[in-house]
Amino acid sequence: MDAYGDHIGGLIANARETTMIKEEFNVERIGEVKGTFSVISTEGDEVLASNVVIATGRSGHRALRRWLTDLKVSYEENAPDIGVRVEVETAALDKRFFYQDDPKFKFNFNGLGQGRTFCTCRGGMVVPIKFGPGFFADGAFARKDTGRTNVALMARTDETFGADALEDWCRSINSSSRNTLLLGEFALADLTDGRLVDNLTDLIPEGPTSKHKMVLRTLSEKLISKQGVGMFSGGERQGPVRVYGPAIDRYWPKVDLSLGFATSKQGLYVIGDAAGVSRGIVQAATAGASWAETQCGQLDQIALA
Repeated sequence: MDAYGDHIGGLIANARETTMIKEEFNVERIGEVKGTFSVISTEGDEVLASNVVIATGRSGHRALRRWLTDLKVSYEENAPDIGVRVEVETAALDKRFFYQDDPKFKFNFNGLGQGRTFCTCRGGMVVPIKFGPGFFADGAFARKDTGRTNVALMARTDETFGADALEDWCRSINSSSRNTLLLGEFALADLTDGRLVDNLTDLIPEGPTSKHKMVLRTLSEKLISKQGVGMFSGGERQGPVRVYGPAIDRYWPKVDLSLGFATSKQGLYVIGDAAGVSRGIVQAATAGASWAETQCGQLDQIALA
């Protein structure tokens, strides 16, 4: 982890030697002036550029929508993933579940939606992520193994929700847990698979629609049942099982992009989380490298927003 941070620091240092970098330039607006992009900071400073690359993280989803709308760039709203994060002692998980460090299970439930596991943090912890006026529960790796593992159980239906609706729902779940993110816990020992599913479902909050909780129950049955994944079928069952929430993903817009991460507006590019396809530092770095390979040779000037 430290070596990775050193590598990123080295890349930044190299960029400083070859590129003009404006620090503490918080972008408020991106407009057009006579065929040139005008990037305006919250302090009123302006940068003019013939090309702009937007590479905000997920936390910039509101600003991204505003910029795209102002520039008349086409995008769609993602159908968000909504769920909970389940934390147990690592020793309680079966090897069939841990077929890799970040096991990926995904199921299509006809007429109902999709369920999947997401971002398993082996030996990690659950952390709060700021989301509007509230927080959602995310997984993080610890410098020292905690002995516990958390994994998100996510539901996706065909409904889309605006940022306001999602943020309001998230804040209501925060309030019900007294801002701890912990929705509840129960002992794992001596529980049948069916009772495990029941206990877990009892702690799952209702989503913006009833479909989300139905998907999460069906997903839990697939994961826990011995006829399915058999998540807890091997070894001694230990406890407790802690359920945190809400877990939210895919809440940022999906931009209509072509080759080289180009938007429908000439000279405007969107990469990383902001592209709306996936998330995380690996795909963000890959998107940046891919954009650079296909575009940098053609550009004279680049402004980063």
